[in-house]
Formats: sequence, structure tokens, C-alpha cells
Amino acid sequence: MAFTGAAVFQLVSNTVIRVTGLSLGAGASGTIGLSTKTVASEITLPAQFKPRPYKIDGGGGALNTVGLDESIDVTTKPNATGGITAATPVHTVKSGSTPETFEATLSNPSGGATNGLEIYLKQHE
Repeated sequence: MAFTGAAVFQLVSNTVIRVTGLSLGAGASGTIGLSTKTVASEITLPAQFKPRPYKIDGGGGALNTVGLDESIDVTTKPNATGGITAATPVHTVKSGSTPETFEATLSNPSGGATNGLEIYLKQHE
């Protein structure tokens, strides 16, 4: 069992997206990936969400590449509908540094299902 519900996407900018309409069952995990991912994730984000690796000054004239697993923040909180009194924690693990490999795995370690989730993916620079 993974995500339940139907993902609803709200593009905030080219590098910020809000996802609602999903929850995780007890002990379940679900995956979210970019539209350019070579192996499909459970939830595929719209192509308009366009985070990309970028370069920063590494000192001494060297440029270091910052991958997507380092530059995308994934946050979750209960979707505030229906009088939520307690939130079920959701763990996030990110992998993949390129648009073709980036994936976020969200896991519910608890013995009960989550309420509806509000998930934000945001690339910082």
C-alpha cells in the first residue's frame, strides 16, 4: 500500500509546487518524481515544475554542482481540513541529483493512516 487518493497539483513557480489530495496508510511509503525521471515514480510531477542542478563557487575558481537531492526541500503537513487535532509524522528520503534520477520517498512509520497531506517541493538556490 502506498499513496491513497488522487494528487492535485498547484504550481507556485517553476521551482515550487504544492501537492494535495494524498495520504499514506499505516506503515506505507510512496514516491514522487519529476516528469523527466527515466523510471516512473508513483506520483509524477507536472512538466512545468522545472528544478535543475546548478553550480556554485567552490572557491579558488572551481565550480561545484549542487544536485537536486541537495537543493530540493520536501515538506509535509496535514491538510488543514476536518479539524485535525494531531499530525502523523511523515519521513522523507531524497535520492538522485539530476532531473532524470530525482525521487522523494515519503514514509508513514506509524500504526495509523495519515490525514490528507499537503506536500511542498521547493528548490532553493
